[in-house]
Amino acid sequence: RLALLALEEVGIADLADRFPDEMSGGQQQRVAIPRAIVGERRLILADEPTGNLGRDNAEQVFELLRRLHLLEGRTSIIVTHNEELARRCDRVLRLSPAGRQLDVREI
Repeated sequence: RLALLALEEVGIADLADRFPDEMSGGQQQRVAIPRAIVGERRLILADEPTGNLGRDNAEQVFELLRRLHLLEGRTSIIVTHNEELARRCDRVLRLSPAGRQLDVREI
């Protein structure tokens, strides 16, 4: 039941009975988000959660992570190359290609 609600949050409840090889890459990525949020996890690690998604689906995923933070106090650590997405986060740690911290921005 919780899994189906989580799938509905990202608009893919219709994929509940499909196997991964029956989905596109973007659909598989969107299924990973509900998998990560089901349960009482306080920390969500998201590596390029919007990387293969179109603008509307990327927005839907980001807003879900944002709501989980605002309403349930969950923390998301998001790794992204998307500057627009990074600007919308509360705290940004920018790393060099070598993995060294370059700067921190907090809201």
